[in-house]
Amino acid sequence: MQAPAALDLITAALQAGRSAEGALAVVAEHSPAPLGDLLRETSRRLRISADPVAVWSALDGTALEVVGRAFGRSESTGAAVVPLALDAAEDLRRNARGVRREAVGRIGVQTTVPLGLCLLPAFVLVAIGPTVLAFVGSVLR
Repeated sequence: MQAPAALDLITAALQAGRSAEGALAVVAEHSPAPLGDLLRETSRRLRISADPVAVWSALDGTALEVVGRAFGRSESTGAAVVPLALDAAEDLRRNARGVRREAVGRIGVQTTVPLGLCLLPAFVLVAIGPTVLAFVGSVLR
């Protein structure tokens, strides 16, 4: 959940006039590991690289893959990066909400059997037991 907030900070730094490398460096200073380390490494690679598209494509397979694609697209096409980064942050939030929704749905399924095992003895004692005892009592009379 750190990536969308970090991306919001990066876009704010970009809107304030920082370069992509500078924005990543500033946000990396205040981000906890492992995200801060990834941002710091990407900032360092942007500073020394001749091909920024290659640096952004190196983020594939990480938490910032969407960000890398947005910045890489901006580098190769000249599109404005801030709207792309804001869209990427929203995509990351949407994905995180989907993961949380799935986890909540699994909880209901995972608790069905234990709950049934707890309630079955109570059902037998309260509903079936008195019926059987009443039937046995009426047969024995």
